[in-house]
Parts: sequence; C-alpha cells; structure tokens
Amino acid sequence: MAYFPNSTAGEIYEHHVCSLCQHYDEGMCPLLSLHMLYNYDQLAAEEPGPTLKVVLDVLIPARDGKNLLCSMIAASEGKENEVDALREAVERSEGT
Repeated sequence: MAYFPNSTAGEIYEHHVCSLCQHYDEGMCPLLSLHMLYNYDQLAAEEPGPTLKVVLDVLIPARDGKNLLCSMIAASEGKENEVDALREAVERSEGT
C-alpha cells in the first residue's frame, strides 16, 4: 500500500504518475484518492481494514518505504513514452 505522509507527497505522485494515465479524470485519480482516504491508522482501526489493505497493496504497491508505479496505469494518448520511461525507471530501481 502506498504511503503518503502528507498531501504534498500525494500531489507529487499524482503529477508524476496519475496525470499520465487515461484513468486520470478531471484532476482526480480514483486509486490515489483511496490511498489518501484510507491511511494506515484507519486501516488498523476500522473494518474492512485488513481486506482493504490487501486491495490497496495491489493497486499502488510500496516496497522498502518507496511507492511504486500504480498497477492500473494506462498511458493517455501521447503519454506512452513517458509511462514507458517511468516503468523502466522503476524496474531499474528494483533491480529487475
């Protein structure tokens, strides 16, 4: 599950990832919104916390404290090269 310690971190991810995606609609990413709404404290305290965490882990995974590329990203028209570059950068950083 992605972790955004503040709204600025979420906005940076939105700018660098979400804004390139065809699912990004009118300045909103539904997957990022879920991550911002359901933070770690809420997941620990509320039902369906554990189940929702599993879903969020799949949508925007994180590893070693680093948010990875959204698993649902689909390049908007004209943004294919930028999304490919993001994927390559993530793969390099993961050593795959």
